[in-house]
Amino acid sequence: MDLMTMTTQDLVRKLAALLQVAPEALEPSMGPDDIEEWDSLATLDIISFLDDAGAKNITAEEGDGLRTIGNIIVFAKTRGIVSDA
Repeated sequence: MDLMTMTTQDLVRKLAALLQVAPEALEPSMGPDDIEEWDSLATLDIISFLDDAGAKNITAEEGDGLRTIGNIIVFAKTRGIVSDA
C-alpha cells in the first residue's frame, strides 16, 4: 500500500477505534497500563495499521517503543504518516 497521510486527530481517532475507546479519552501519556483494552492483540493491531499506512519494516525496537499514544504519534510523524501541515 502507498503511504497514507492523515492528521494527528485522524490518527487518534483510528487508535481509539482500535482500542475501543472514545477518542477524547486518549491522552499522549496513556499506554497499556492506562487503557484496559490495550493488550498484546491491540498492540499487534496498532503495528499492523501503521504498516498498512506506509510505515513498512517496523523493527522490533521501534515496535517496543510504541508504548504510549504520544510515542505512536511521534513515530507516525517521523515515518510521514501524520502531517498536520
